[in-house]
Amino acid sequence: MVAEVVDGGGALRPGDVVHRWTGAPNASTSEEFTSTGKRTNLVLDPSSESGTLWVGVGPSWTGSISTEKAKFGTHSVKLVRNTSTPGNGYAVMDVHGLTPGQTYTLSMYMAGGTPGQIYDLKGASGFASGGDRVFWTAGLEEWHRVSSGPFVPSQEFVTFYVLTDDATNFVNGATMYLDGFLTELGSTLGDYFDGSTANASGPALPVLDGGTATYVFPVAGPELVAVPTMTPVPHVEITFTEIDAGATRATVYRLGGDRVMKVRGLIDVAASGGFGGIDTEPPFNVPITYRAEMFDAAGSSLGYTESSTTTVPFRGTVIHQPIDPERAVQVHLALDAVPSLVRPFDGEIVRPIGRPVPVYVGTGRTGLTGVVLNALTLTADDDAAMASVFGGYEDMQLPVLCVRSSLPTGLPGTLFVVVQQPERVPQDAQVGGTAVRWLLTGDEVAPPVENVVGALLAYSDIENSFTSYSAIENGYLTYLDLETDFDLREAR
Repeated sequence: MVAEVVDGGGALRPGDVVHRWTGAPNASTSEEFTSTGKRTNLVLDPSSESGTLWVGVGPSWTGSISTEKAKFGTHSVKLVRNTSTPGNGYAVMDVHGLTPGQTYTLSMYMAGGTPGQIYDLKGASGFASGGDRVFWTAGLEEWHRVSSGPFVPSQEFVTFYVLTDDATNFVNGATMYLDGFLTELGSTLGDYFDGSTANASGPALPVLDGGTATYVFPVAGPELVAVPTMTPVPHVEITFTEIDAGATRATVYRLGGDRVMKVRGLIDVAASGGFGGIDTEPPFNVPITYRAEMFDAAGSSLGYTESSTTTVPFRGTVIHQPIDPERAVQVHLALDAVPSLVRPFDGEIVRPIGRPVPVYVGTGRTGLTGVVLNALTLTADDDAAMASVFGGYEDMQLPVLCVRSSLPTGLPGTLFVVVQQPERVPQDAQVGGTAVRWLLTGDEVAPPVENVVGALLAYSDIENSFTSYSAIENGYLTYLDLETDFDLREAR
């Protein structure tokens, strides 16, 4: 159940936000990872924690790194006006690693300043001048964000200025604090972040080998839709919209009724980009949980997805052919059905030479044996459906049945039983009736060939639902949406 993010790529769940430093903390650029991509803050010390960001101040200002006030972390840049003489003053910030011709934004937080003074945030050395103008009012001590851009640099290295921009209202000793610097690619100003910003999912990405980071994320569990109707049997529709970026195959497991079973038809299936299918064998009226084990192209396990849980609320007893769930019928268990349940131990009692008391040698307890599943069908259609489960002369089927019941019989929620001598006993055919008693006795067996099942959503279902291929393409955003639109079965 993992998804790796390595050097800025990978699969994250919506809502996951993880940050890391690309080098030494507070002395390197930083990155933010989400399910939609990666952002990079190109400022090397964006919250001034290491004191390396500001490389100088211009006339009229004295600059330092201070712990008196901070928006992020515990430090900020402190600027103090050292003269009341009119004239521009500025503080300088350098940014490296820009791509000439690309568009960038610049932003920071400011607090304090000279009441009545105008401040600009500007760029130089390849940037066009301009930016947000902030008119400071008396008593304005809270933090305010100021942005400038978008800018298109003509060189990799640029210098930004925080500039006093008029010739009035200068106050000697006025103090201003700057913090939370962000320079990133693009014309849209995003929220501030750095490598120490709290994450919405898990700890920060570690810095390894000069910036290569690996972090493990959970892959979301499947979307589940329980369908408690005979269409063709009560079932669960399963869709994995998220999958590990490195996964190419997957196998789905169901946990329900204290048993873990692979889901028929969802074993070693193609999984790249997401996948889905239908579980036709879930037990009734109990919590059932699904998750998938993912594998890469070499067949190595990438772990499991997270789990999702649902319940199939159904009353009654359903018998169907596992290989072909279309061969199914809802029956009435006879009063003499399931009179007892036997799970014998397979072994023998052996008396070793020289020991007065024998010992038991065996292989453990077997599945149920001699299970009586006598049932009634009341209509001609149900009689025909029951007969189809076993097949006819030209369409022979396996004698293995899948039996599920909501009744308190003590049977497993999903039972596979081999019935080699099904006996059909008409009850009132002599007077034109259609009731049939089915005498069914068998032994519990393992599910037959779990990766084989008849297609419950066929291409013909898609063709019958649309008049043209363009209509199909216009109806879905992705092929996964089409492949998991199980409602198309209604077009049959």
